Amino acid sequence: MKIIEYKLYPNKTYLTKLEETLEQARLLYNKALENRITLWENEKKSVNYYDQAKIFKNVYPISAMLTQCVLKRLDITYQRFFKKNSSFPRFKAKGRFRSIDIRQWGLNASLKEGKLRYDKMLIRTSNHRELEGDPKMGRIVKRADGWYLQVTCDVENLPLKKKITSTIGLDVGLKYLVADSEGNKIEAPKMFRKTEMKLAKQQRTLSKRKKGSYGRGKARELVAKTHLKIERQRKDFLHKISRTYANFDMIAVEKLNIRGMLKNHHLAKSISDASWNTLLQMIRYKAENAGSYFVEVNPRYTSQKCSGCGAFVQKSLSVRTHICPECSLVIDRDTNASINILRAGIALGGEMGLPFSLKPEATRSLA
Repeated sequence: MKIIEYKLYPNKTYLTKLEETLEQARLLYNKALENRITLWENEKKSVNYYDQAKIFKNVYPISAMLTQCVLKRLDITYQRFFKKNSSFPRFKAKGRFRSIDIRQWGLNASLKEGKLRYDKMLIRTSNHRELEGDPKMGRIVKRADGWYLQVTCDVENLPLKKKITSTIGLDVGLKYLVADSEGNKIEAPKMFRKTEMKLAKQQRTLSKRKKGSYGRGKARELVAKTHLKIERQRKDFLHKISRTYANFDMIAVEKLNIRGMLKNHHLAKSISDASWNTLLQMIRYKAENAGSYFVEVNPRYTSQKCSGCGAFVQKSLSVRTHICPECSLVIDRDTNASINILRAGIALGGEMGLPFSLKPEATRSLA
């Protein structure tokens, strides 16, 4: 699957219609959630998506397709609460409901000559690239700087490579975002940290504005645009890195419990700013698209184990250099870990039956 995004340029009439459609979808979501809660509290009765599709049919001035999409979104959130212990669905305040779903691309919406056809509207788009593969569904999203169209396309991946001739091990961290088994290190860009003072100043200004005033709305818009810029800078940086490493035939990484690590309040902000999970996801899907292999290994002892002789050398997080008393190997801590990750990835790949065809010198260096 690949998501292709376009910027939308609606005129005043279409802009008003999009705003009204989004607001009606939000009201429907809240009413449907209220309906579920009320029926359970008063009658101990639970309702599902199909029940609510009958109850709210033609109640709000939006299309039947959008009504069904909104109710389905609520149902998915509701089911996730019971199955995965996620938070209970919340009522959406104004400004907290930001997307209009398009269930079937081609039937409910389409792109023609650089314009989006949706709900009797023809909206000009950025039209910077063609759709790929088989477009399945879409979404119109409202952000701080305007409206966007996202189209989900079903794209076939390249067949898996018959021979693995190049491998790489990656260790993610906070000082260095990535350290690889070839000795390369990429420093964490710290996009949020660099903009933190500017953002704090904007948030102080926002807190001083009177609620409901025009000035508060403008201040909120500035804060939202700053967050959006940080997100885009971070994603641009991660896309460039992931594109480089996805060219290897096999990429080995640690299988980290990032959600658990975020519970450490001393490191949570830095981990979120580094966006390890986003980076690993990008490398995974780009590797799969290219026919490469993405292997996750157990992270246990990858930093403590010597990549030269295999001895265990305990060290705290503050120690950034690995010095082995057994074989006298002196190497950067993160590079040492990435070599261990690659070795573990090759071992795991061998158990999985991956088609390794490595050069002799590469095999000797990992022996």
